[in-house]
Amino acid sequence: MLISTLVLIYLGVVGAAISDRQTGTVKQAEKTALDSGRSLEFADALNSTNCGDLLVSKGGFITYKQSKNDERCIWTIRTHKWETKFLMHESTFVSESDHVLIYSVDENGDLQVKAKIDKETGREIVGVLGPLLFLSFTSTKGQEFLLEYFAFGYNEATGYTYGHAHLDKPSGNLVWPEKPVDYYQNTFSTFTVSPNLVDTRLQLTVDTVDLVSLSRGCQNNFLTVHQLFESGFVLRLRYCEPDLLSSAEISSSSPLLIIYRAAVGPTNVGISFSWDESKKN
Repeated sequence: MLISTLVLIYLGVVGAAISDRQTGTVKQAEKTALDSGRSLEFADALNSTNCGDLLVSKGGFITYKQSKNDERCIWTIRTHKWETKFLMHESTFVSESDHVLIYSVDENGDLQVKAKIDKETGREIVGVLGPLLFLSFTSTKGQEFLLEYFAFGYNEATGYTYGHAHLDKPSGNLVWPEKPVDYYQNTFSTFTVSPNLVDTRLQLTVDTVDLVSLSRGCQNNFLTVHQLFESGFVLRLRYCEPDLLSSAEISSSSPLLIIYRAAVGPTNVGISFSWDESKKN
């Protein structure tokens, strides 16, 4: 069965106040969960109030109030079931522009819209297949929402190696996996590069991508980089062939989502990249 990656995009234009709500004990969200041993541990409940987080959990709440204009946030959600349910408890959605879009990533690395949550949805529970999700928020004016997520259905099939990171520092680098011995076939890795980006630009440099050439091209064997605009994600880079990418650079004024899917284990480091935030000219 194909592993689905889901992306939720929130768009809002009119602000109002959401009442205070107790969402239970909040465990600190992780920034990295690089699963070289196929042994991710899922929290019973993991909540977020930040502009983007990594949530490796069986469920929880995302409670968010926009703090500045033109803000864009990405949450990575990784559950242990084949389906994830969503319930919007409260929101300030008042127009057609206020909504959450749920995306999946297909076998070639393209994002596909699977569901939409808006003011007409109300408290209807929305279910989307896929244990690996991204929830993304974009808005030019202040909005608030309280969204619950929870795993549902059959346990996820084994056989995949996951690596996730939410990278919010102004600069840094990441190598994954660090050694060939840590690399397994059927790797599905995701990295969100999301520094503050206030009057700054983000420079991403992909130094190395190791992919084994396959006759099927990009199918389950790719690197894609997506930039989050106000209207949603836009593909900035797709790489499938040949075995090794030497270097690629992307300049961006908004967060980037990197998806690395390798069907066959290589003999080198899987992926390495660096990023740096600098003042706009």
